[in-house]
Amino acid sequence: MKTLRYIFGVFFLFVYCSAAEAAFWGSVGSGYSSDDNFYKDVFKYKNTGYYYTLNLNAKDALSRTLSYDAFYILMGRKNYSITWEDNFINNAGLSLTARPSDILSVKFSGTFENRNFRDEFSVKYNYNQYVAGLEVPFYFFDYSTPRVGLRYESIKYNNFGYDSTAIGPLFELQQELSPWSLITFSARAMTRNYPAQNLYEDVTTTTTVRRRDIELQSGIILSSVINRDWNFSAGVRYADVRSNANLSVVNPAVAVSSRTLVADYYSFTSPSLFFETVFYPARRLGCVVGGTYQEKTYPGRYATDSAGRVLAETRKDKRYMASAGVTYRLFRFMTLKAEYSYEKSSSNDYVYNYSNNIFSTGINLPF
Repeated sequence: MKTLRYIFGVFFLFVYCSAAEAAFWGSVGSGYSSDDNFYKDVFKYKNTGYYYTLNLNAKDALSRTLSYDAFYILMGRKNYSITWEDNFINNAGLSLTARPSDILSVKFSGTFENRNFRDEFSVKYNYNQYVAGLEVPFYFFDYSTPRVGLRYESIKYNNFGYDSTAIGPLFELQQELSPWSLITFSARAMTRNYPAQNLYEDVTTTTTVRRRDIELQSGIILSSVINRDWNFSAGVRYADVRSNANLSVVNPAVAVSSRTLVADYYSFTSPSLFFETVFYPARRLGCVVGGTYQEKTYPGRYATDSAGRVLAETRKDKRYMASAGVTYRLFRFMTLKAEYSYEKSSSNDYVYNYSNNIFSTGINLPF
């Protein structure tokens, strides 16, 4: 009932925005997807189902120096085989941008996400995520735009001990290389606190010290418009999470019931490379192709072999991902689409060697 009231509230908000002569647009969509995942001999499943979406957008100028931009997204998935992967998502956001002078603007933004899902034991989970941000771009230079900001996040679960809050600064620099190309440098640091997760003193006893993570992210992205029907982007990203948390885990090398205390269990580093290109070979036909290579190293997690024995080396993963999609505008009010993605994980931990194929088709009705 709360979800229905939330949906109707957002709906009437956008109806009001539309009546107030704001720019208003959106779409509805639905489709079929198939997920074929193979974890060596450990897990194997093939899941199929349908999904549905609703997307609403509104923007307008409230005054000569103040404007707003709002959105609402509803997404749902219903599976035929593995029903515990069903999920339902509400996502809404609002941003206000003030431009007091020619060299300065200030953007305030906030988003809310509500997600419902179940686990394999049919236990229903729900969480709310709140994000608030402040961004200040400076227009001092002709070809460079520095941007500074602050971001706050809060995630609250209804029956799961992973609540967290995080806050930290961000920096971005956009450098125009030519009228058709742009390079972006970005960096972000956040401190995330987990009020419901206490550190372990030994394998069975916890302390009053709570988990705290330092999250560092950076990236360099090159974007280029090759011609009117073709654009391309590529870059490198780096993530580094440093956690003070330890974890009491089962040690299969000793006995089934024995446990051991693992430090830095949630820490990892992850560099990645990616590219994406979008092109339009025909007037109604759009294509997108992308790929990602990612390495992930866990300094506090030891790898295991096929028998569950702990190895004398920490876990290291390598992931290869490729995707392709096609859209075709059949009518002015109807677009057909098909997407395929492939993921391969190669790890020194036996369990995390897998491949995944995802194929989906759908229809989108813009308005």
